[in-house]
Amino acid sequence: MAQSYIPEGTMLICTEMKTPMDNTIISSRSKTDVFKASKKVYLLTEKDYKLEKAFVCNINSKFWGGLKALCTIVAIGALMIATVATGGLALVAFGVAVAAVGVSAFASDREIAHDCDITLQSKWINVHDKVKINGSFALLQNSKMICKKGGALTMVVDPVLARAAAQKIAANNQAEYEAHLNSQMIQGTMFLISSKGDPRALAVGLPLTIFNYAEGEDKKIKDRANAIEQRITNSNPEDEKGALASVLGAVPDQKATETAVRDAIIGTGAEVVYKNPAIVTAVINYPAVVSASMRSAYPTAALRLNSSLVFAGVQRSFTNPGISNGLKEGFLWGMAGAAVDGGFDVYENSLYDDTINYFTEFLSVQNQKSKGINIIAKTK
Repeated sequence: MAQSYIPEGTMLICTEMKTPMDNTIISSRSKTDVFKASKKVYLLTEKDYKLEKAFVCNINSKFWGGLKALCTIVAIGALMIATVATGGLALVAFGVAVAAVGVSAFASDREIAHDCDITLQSKWINVHDKVKINGSFALLQNSKMICKKGGALTMVVDPVLARAAAQKIAANNQAEYEAHLNSQMIQGTMFLISSKGDPRALAVGLPLTIFNYAEGEDKKIKDRANAIEQRITNSNPEDEKGALASVLGAVPDQKATETAVRDAIIGTGAEVVYKNPAIVTAVINYPAVVSASMRSAYPTAALRLNSSLVFAGVQRSFTNPGISNGLKEGFLWGMAGAAVDGGFDVYENSLYDDTINYFTEFLSVQNQKSKGINIIAKTK
């Protein structure tokens, strides 16, 4: 199909844009002398990556916004506990609150930062297979940039279509962002309730919860980033599993998914101890610590479960009425947390799937039907 070449000023759409906005690619290659004479704008190539403006990236917003929401709830709860605790326990609770506020403030600052300069390390696909401009293959209507951060971008020649697409994608991403924040506020509340108001348990549990959140969300981001080009090009559609697969691990490897489900249910066990002999001694004195070493293909639910197991073990170790009872209680809290994670992830991934399907199945088709500039490329 004949496609138009792409001049500077053509509107740019990103699958991770959280706010609708007009944006474009600026020619950034070392040599630029081929342009559309009527408007004196350069024709773009695969070596042009620089965005005119930074998008508000949903990947960045979700990660740091979720951490901010989680720590804000913990900070509020810890301050409430500090007002009723006495002596040293009050100081411990206040210290937890201060730490949570600090992390929340840091996350808030990071949330408004942008990573769009990472496009300079990204790549274009579906470029012209023969025609080069200044030594690089020319961009066409169906060309797409695969961002190293995890999104995909395309140039849309019809401004009306581009603005409608920006509204659609931004609305999905905003809904996904809000769902993620709600999920983390619930997790923070469950964390506080499961502590039973013990500042010492909060002090031990907060670092572990933050670590587990970061580990889990980072894994999700990497899973999406690793799969984005395949999904955009539909190069291997038989592996497309949608939202449910994302909840069970977002990986095509069935064995890895089964392992993730098993780990999320079991949380800890002999296999972990066997693979980590260095912690056996610690387990004798601190049984719940074993669960902190477990990792899985679907980390958020599994690590949330482990966090509760360790949390319960720590809490019971202070009063020592029966650590096994504490671990059982921690298991139930962990399963509740896993259910919250899984439920919200189903919804979040359904929004993401809708965005990707719209981007690939509707926007791409309509964009190729749109009239571009009067310089048409013929491709094989």
